[in-house]
Amino acid sequence: MVSKQYDVVNMESQDFGSEAYQAINLHNFEQLDQIQALPDEVVYYINVVGRVLPFKSNRYVVDHLIDWDDALNDGMFRLTFPQKDMLAPADFD
Repeated sequence: MVSKQYDVVNMESQDFGSEAYQAINLHNFEQLDQIQALPDEVVYYINVVGRVLPFKSNRYVVDHLIDWDDALNDGMFRLTFPQKDMLAPADFD
């Protein structure tokens, strides 16, 4: 009989993210450091469109899934934060 030993994962030593859940939405997204680095025009667009099309995200998406070095072309950024082209021009104005 062959005996095998397996490593047991110690869940207490794993870091699954020590941050508490934080919802990101129209009311607090401007507080994010990453958003403050964007052009003012983009933040304005998010504000306007976000009043028509509500959005909600979380810190994990913001901190780990968006490429902030190229946010305006990043698919996850465009899916997460409202974009100007999500509204017809007449509705945006």
